Amino acid sequence: MVTTSYPGVYVEEVSSGVRPIEGVSTSTTAFVGETEKGPLDRVFMLTSYAEFEAEYGKPLKAHWLSYAVQQFFDNGGTRLYIARVAPQKEIVPNEIDYQKAFALLDAIPDISIIAVPGMGSLGMVNFGADYCERRGDCFFIGDMDLSVDAPVKAEHFVGGLHTSSSHAAVYFPWLRLKNPNRTSLAPLFVPPSGAVAGLYARTDASRGVWKAPAGTQSNLKGAISLTATVSDQEQDLLKPLGVNVIRELPGKDIVVWGSRTLATKATKKHAEFRYVPVRRTAIFLKESIAKGIQWAVFEPNDANLWQQLRLNIGFFMAAQFREGAFAGHKADQAYYVKCDQETTTQADIDRGIVNIRVGFAPLKPAEFIVLKFAQPTGLA
Repeated sequence: MVTTSYPGVYVEEVSSGVRPIEGVSTSTTAFVGETEKGPLDRVFMLTSYAEFEAEYGKPLKAHWLSYAVQQFFDNGGTRLYIARVAPQKEIVPNEIDYQKAFALLDAIPDISIIAVPGMGSLGMVNFGADYCERRGDCFFIGDMDLSVDAPVKAEHFVGGLHTSSSHAAVYFPWLRLKNPNRTSLAPLFVPPSGAVAGLYARTDASRGVWKAPAGTQSNLKGAISLTATVSDQEQDLLKPLGVNVIRELPGKDIVVWGSRTLATKATKKHAEFRYVPVRRTAIFLKESIAKGIQWAVFEPNDANLWQQLRLNIGFFMAAQFREGAFAGHKADQAYYVKCDQETTTQADIDRGIVNIRVGFAPLKPAEFIVLKFAQPTGLA
C-alpha cells in the first residue's frame, strides 16, 4: 500500500499473479554401455566428446559406445549422461547387465532420451521401451543388431517385439563411418542411435520438439554409407510396423526417412501417439506443467486456486502456440485448459485433489505429399 503525503502521481508495482512455467529440456540424453574406465555407481553430465574420453577412456574393441557418443555430439547433442557397464576379462556382459545399469538413471529427473548403442536385441528394445513408458518422462531410441542388414530381417525383428509403446522408436540400418584407424582398411559400422539422438537435439534446438526429426534436413553427419539399401516399396512395408528407415538420397546425403513410434503397431492403445514428435511434445508439456505448478501443493483448494492454475498454464500454452507447437489457426482451436468445479468436485476437494484438464491439437508430420497435376487443353 502506497502512503500518500503530497498531491501527485504515485506508482506501485503489484504482482500479476502469474507464476511463469518454464519449458523443460527435451534433449538431455543418457547412453548405457561399456567403457574402459569410469564410475559404476553414479552418472554425471558430459558436454563434449573430450570430456567423455577424459572420464571414460578410449574406445573399446568391438564396442560402440564411444563412437555413439562422438556421433551424438557431432550431430547436435549437447548434454549426455553415461550409465557404465563394466567390461570383465573373458566375460561378455549380457543383456541383464545392461538392464541393471538403467537403475543408475532412476534418480536423474531431467533425462529425456535414452539409448543403448549397439545392443540391438529384442529384449533390450522391449526393456528400454517399457522403462521409458513406466517413467513417463523420457523416450527410448532403439537399435537393431548389426546382423539385421536387410529389410526382410528388419521386418522380422520388429515382429518379434512384444512392446507397442509410444515411448520408443527403432531405426534401421546401421551407419558406416570413416575408420579413424589409418592402418586399417576395414569399414567401421556403428549403430544409428547415437547419431539419431544428436539429430533429436539438433531439431529440438532449431525447430522445436514438435518438429519430426526426419526429412531432407535430417542428415546424419559423419556417415558415408549404410549397411543396407531400402527401396520405396520396401519402406512401404516397414513403415506400418514402426521401422524408421535411414536412407541415402540421390544427393548423397544420408538422412532419417521416418518418424514413427512403436505405437504404430498398436490397433488401439496409444495409436494417437504413433508419431515421434507427438509423443515427445506430450512429454514436454506434461513435465513442464507438472514442474511449473508445484507451488500449488498445499494451497487452499478453491476457486481462487483454480483461476490461478488456469492463468498460469494458459500463459504457458499460449507461448507454445505462438512458437508453432500446435495445429489450429486460433488459440481456441489449438489447446484448452480447464480447472473448475466441473473438473474438481466436492468429493475431490475432500480428498485433497485438484484436477486440471489440458488438451492440445498436435502437429502431425506430412508423411505423404500428394500432387495433382492437370494439363489444360484448348488454351490459345
